[in-house]
Amino acid sequence: MAHFIVDDCTGCGVCRIKCPVKAITGEKKDRHSIDVGLCIDCGVCGKYCAFSSIVDSANNLVQRVKPKEIPKAIVTPDECSGCESCVFICPFDAISLYPYSESDRYNLIALVNERKCVGCRMCEELCIKEAITVPSIMDRFSS
Repeated sequence: MAHFIVDDCTGCGVCRIKCPVKAITGEKKDRHSIDVGLCIDCGVCGKYCAFSSIVDSANNLVQRVKPKEIPKAIVTPDECSGCESCVFICPFDAISLYPYSESDRYNLIALVNERKCVGCRMCEELCIKEAITVPSIMDRFSS
């Protein structure tokens, strides 16, 4: 199921920039649209939309979240095998590999750059080791 953009869209373009799969198109100051065939239903567009113009597949308005409050991917170092799958799938180059420890420079694990991460969960969905997760927004406020 895909998200869609309602009539009060101002065409600011933030959703288009943040969409991890480039499913959003539109001209500046015109209503944008979401390609249902490309949308992965991650909700990133709605979290960043300053005008609350994005509706999810259940017809619920996606609430804007302040960028600093959007949950980011978290790596559990002891579970990560350094397979690089998350590095390759991240559309924002927010994940890289680094040595597990100072004494063990040969075993690599994933590192998330929180400034680049939009919390789309593509890395979490791909990781077969369940070594990378993105907490829900509700988890963020309950801790």
